[in-house]
Amino acid sequence: MLKAVRAIRRAGRVFFEDLYVLFLLNVLTTFSFFLIVPFPPALVGLWAVAQRSAEGHIVQVQDWWASLKRYFWPAWGWAALNGLACGLMLYNLRFYGPAGNFPLVEPRWLPGAFQGAIAAVYAFWVAGQLYVFPFLLEDERPHLLRALWRSFALVLEHPLYSLTVLLTIVVLLVLSTVAFGVGFFVVPAAVAVLTVVAARELLGKDDPQP
Repeated sequence: MLKAVRAIRRAGRVFFEDLYVLFLLNVLTTFSFFLIVPFPPALVGLWAVAQRSAEGHIVQVQDWWASLKRYFWPAWGWAALNGLACGLMLYNLRFYGPAGNFPLVEPRWLPGAFQGAIAAVYAFWVAGQLYVFPFLLEDERPHLLRALWRSFALVLEHPLYSLTVLLTIVVLLVLSTVAFGVGFFVVPAAVAVLTVVAARELLGKDDPQP
């Protein structure tokens, strides 16, 4: 728990040190959502800038653009995989729900139990995404499946730490929603920095700051 708190504090420090550039790139990434096609690569580009910031490098808009182009196809692979996972979850929740075609209705708790199990599996899937981008950015030749595997392994190895980071992200998302969506122009960059710093903390990488 203390390690997670230390990572959150360090992420806050990194974020505010490069606030101007991260805010600008966050706005560009947010607007790219409405263009649809560039959004997943733009998101990975934002994570790439967050990683450079966490490593103590000077960050520029050009870093975002270069990463957007480099990770274009891995980013879309990640988006397609998560879209498929989300679609399967919604289909199964409906199938086992009152409006579905699940044939076993007795005992009455059985469909709900199946729904709970599916929700738990999907929650684990979401948690497993925490460190995918940091690992994807580490490889000289980006490999999505390897990054996914390493991310899930890290979540399983450090469940309490990862849960703390995940809950922090949920709080940030809730606060951004309460702020009438204005926070979405800041929160993605904050989440990017947090996951990058959290992964570096678990991997024992040196903190560039004294």
